[in-house]
Amino acid sequence: MEKTYRSYVAGELPEFRGEFRQACADGSWKWILSVGNIVERNEQGVPLRMLGMHTDIDYLKQTEECLRLLAKVFENSGESIMVCDAANNIVDVNRSFTQVTGYLPEEVIGKNPRLLASGRHDAAFYQQMKQTLKEKGYWQGEIWNRRKNGELYPELLGISTACDAQGRLTHYIAVFSDITERKAIEARFQYLAHHDLLTHLPNRILLRDRFEQAIAHAARSNSLLALLFLDLDHFKQINDTMGHDIGDRLLQGVAERLVKCLREVDIICRQGGDEFIIVLTGLKDNGTVIQITQKILLQLNDPFDIDGIQIHASFSIGISLYPKDSMSFEGLLNKADTAMYIAKKQGRNTFRFFSCAMNTVSAERMNLGKSLVHALEKGELSLDYQPQYSIKHHQLIGAEALLRWTNSTGEQIPPAKFIPIAEDSGLIVPIGDWVLHEVCRQNRKWHDAGLKLTINVNVSSVQFKQGDIVKSVSSALASSGLEPRYLELELTGATMMVDIEAVAKTMIELGKLGVKFAINDVGDGYSFLSYVKRCTVDKLKIDPLFVNALSQKRQKPKAIVQAIIQLGRTLNIQVVAEGVETVSQFDQLMQLGCENMQGYYLSHPLSAAEFEPKAMTLAASPALAVRK
Repeated sequence: MEKTYRSYVAGELPEFRGEFRQACADGSWKWILSVGNIVERNEQGVPLRMLGMHTDIDYLKQTEECLRLLAKVFENSGESIMVCDAANNIVDVNRSFTQVTGYLPEEVIGKNPRLLASGRHDAAFYQQMKQTLKEKGYWQGEIWNRRKNGELYPELLGISTACDAQGRLTHYIAVFSDITERKAIEARFQYLAHHDLLTHLPNRILLRDRFEQAIAHAARSNSLLALLFLDLDHFKQINDTMGHDIGDRLLQGVAERLVKCLREVDIICRQGGDEFIIVLTGLKDNGTVIQITQKILLQLNDPFDIDGIQIHASFSIGISLYPKDSMSFEGLLNKADTAMYIAKKQGRNTFRFFSCAMNTVSAERMNLGKSLVHALEKGELSLDYQPQYSIKHHQLIGAEALLRWTNSTGEQIPPAKFIPIAEDSGLIVPIGDWVLHEVCRQNRKWHDAGLKLTINVNVSSVQFKQGDIVKSVSSALASSGLEPRYLELELTGATMMVDIEAVAKTMIELGKLGVKFAINDVGDGYSFLSYVKRCTVDKLKIDPLFVNALSQKRQKPKAIVQAIIQLGRTLNIQVVAEGVETVSQFDQLMQLGCENMQGYYLSHPLSAAEFEPKAMTLAASPALAVRK
């Protein structure tokens, strides 16, 4: 103020004008505008009198500060702002507007906002917007607009009307934000919610939605619809032996081939794991279903090359039909699942249509599973023993323990029925533990009676994976007092395929205890040589299929049997032919040099009570004992 006053007195300013803050009686402060003029000077020009006034400008100062702040907010807002007059011509835009749209202020001011229009919205859309603004003074929604470079983008837009003191419309204020990233995230979440991340196929949720549409169309057009339930054969073994990364890449390759087998109108999903579901629509008869299913099986004939590893894959497929088998998704899925189980049971790499008879099989399997839970505690399980005989040494060398189940009604349940159920449910672990203890106990009893034999016990892959087989064997040997060399664990090639390294490691631990090992079903397709070189194997058992083929005088099976016998001699491993049922098979095996055999020709499986006297007879004269 003082500087301004001196400048005015010195004649540098035409008028004295200054602002200052004034303390008030109530302790508050106000801004004051001071304006004045010199009205009298002396002869030397020195000011003698000055007139002026003080004006309270506190309200103006507050308004000015508010406007300054609003201008700063307008310019620096993260939201894009566009102000239009009553004629809907742009009068101002902020910095964010330019960043989003690409237009500079001078390029849009005075123009209509329609220069941003994307062309995606029709006249009715904009008419509704105007009507809402007129009635409510505000409109908000999502809209597509176009940037200066022509790119379309989604924005969240809010438009407000501004009126003067008389209520007359003066401006439209539009505030919007680019929601491209949010839309992309929403789309991603939507995709994740409805697709399988590994194969990028639809998941069951999306399949269910599309199925409802397909079934409605089928009802209107009086057409058929087929649901295929596909389960990849032996996938668990591939995962366990080669690793989950290889397994995942196999699933991706399988998914790609499946898509190529389908028509555009068909629907496919990965349900999870190694299971896929396909819905075939617009069908006139079963012919198209069979064609597509056969094409799927054929597509998997060629091996998959994953990092130089050749992997063979196949499907077991169950098929149900709408409206014949069910009118609902769950009903069709359950029936296709039942048919798939039958396809798997009947050899895999095939398909089966659902039939009412399958419901009986499924129900029987479920009931067997429930009964099996209590079979052990009720004492319904028992063991039979099938003798193994050495032709060369004319003596009984051992026996194979065979699990039997006679339920509470006296019905004998075949092992082929209940053992797969026990393995699927995990019950094979406690059952297998009981078998080991019972075999060791019984064998020790025979030893004490002067009959020293080696007893084979079949071991499931589930026992290796879920149980503690080393602990079970150790416990059975310790509690019975049986010498370990008289216990022989029998493994199939399939068991060892679960995880070659892990199984081999466990076999080495068991071998340290002194137990022996036999590989079952040799010749059925599994490569047993890789196991022989990793672990000590004491016995190879020729698959009964090859023994049976000897009766048919087929040269290839005969050559395989001969090769296995020769391999046993070379590696100093005993070879046992299983399933010897006729004198012709017996004679041919002797001619081929097979020294050890078991089967109905020598003896049927015997209970423990029957085994000892029969064993003594076989030891004396096997042929005579059989003919008697």
